[in-house]
Amino acid sequence: MKKQNLAIALLDDDQEEHLLFKEVADDFSEIKSVLSFAKGKEMLDYLGGKDKNVIPDILFLDLNMPILSGLDCLIEIRKKEEYKNLPIVIYSTSSSEKDKEVTYRNGANLYVNKPIEFSDMKKIFMEVLKINWKERSGAFNFQSFFLSV
Repeated sequence: MKKQNLAIALLDDDQEEHLLFKEVADDFSEIKSVLSFAKGKEMLDYLGGKDKNVIPDILFLDLNMPILSGLDCLIEIRKKEEYKNLPIVIYSTSSSEKDKEVTYRNGANLYVNKPIEFSDMKKIFMEVLKINWKERSGAFNFQSFFLSV
């Protein structure tokens, strides 16, 4: 992406994930803000609102969410014309091939397993931030869909 002043967003029902995510993001000068959502409806309402202050440049979605899953949110986001090119990273503990395939088919750009270590999370951020999302969207394939550190 190689862009300064990025806004990233995380949808996850685990508050500790939000703390780790924010802590890692603070180490990257190119990230200006982190939006945190604990519920899918909250995030969808924000993205659909007319008075949102910040539009995310990259969105991380946890798959295993109560009520509205990350997949449900992915499907809803991809229905909106204004977000059809928004880079969406699935950020999950699941290593299921089925989860990877269904999120890929529904428009996710990248699939990342949640790391346990701070250093691994930092590596993920480094990889995600250096992706040129505009180039990648045209030449995107399932083999490059999964990022592992």
